[in-house]
Amino acid sequence: MFKDFKRFLFLPSLLVTQILSIAARSETKEYAKLCDEIILSHSKDVLIQHLTAFSAWPYRLKSKSVKFNEVEKFLSNSKILEILSKFDARFVGTIPLSLDHAKSDIDIICDAKNVEKAHTEIVDILKEIPHFVSIEDSYKPSRKYDTALIKGMAHVSDDQCIPLEIYIESKDVSEQNGYIHMVIEYLLLQIFPEKFSLIKLAKEQQSKTEIAFASIFDLVSETDLDNSYDILHKLYKDISSGIRNNCAATPGI
Repeated sequence: MFKDFKRFLFLPSLLVTQILSIAARSETKEYAKLCDEIILSHSKDVLIQHLTAFSAWPYRLKSKSVKFNEVEKFLSNSKILEILSKFDARFVGTIPLSLDHAKSDIDIICDAKNVEKAHTEIVDILKEIPHFVSIEDSYKPSRKYDTALIKGMAHVSDDQCIPLEIYIESKDVSEQNGYIHMVIEYLLLQIFPEKFSLIKLAKEQQSKTEIAFASIFDLVSETDLDNSYDILHKLYKDISSGIRNNCAATPGI
């Protein structure tokens, strides 16, 4: 997942704006049709419900994969999200979407004004629960970009471990790309459930979730698949903006 959204994770806000502008110029006609269909054909309440499905843990989703249930049990037993609640820790990635595969890892994002201090604190916290988490590697905050990454293994059961990655960034988790991508992908799956099997197959072939979604929904041309990340980010912003324009108070968006 880190490679999937690091394009935004390590970019200043001004540059992100410029990239989204480029995304707008390269979007397909299907993008505009899809955006209009979502906003005009579904009630604001339904869209808000989908866009805020991951605003609080535990996630109350209708369907969960086998791996999601395993991870959910781990998160409940380890209480890692509660332990890291001061950093507004959120469970993100493909597992909450039930698009996971055998090698899918557990992704958690956090926010902190002082990333370097938070990085040190979180590493120390994880060392206190070795029966649940073992740290394998740690990338200290970049001087140029205020982000950090901690990698380890989650001991889901006595005989099973799943790779764990914790990202720390100096912005609200709801504004981080790992969260935004997951939310817009979830919304698309809820509105177009018939696309699930196609996306899952495309993901297995492409390996990148964002590219799978952009391909199935024809949001970018086949020659512009690298722009999938930017287009999904823009779709989230456009739908959220569309709801706001028709609803004065839109909590959590």
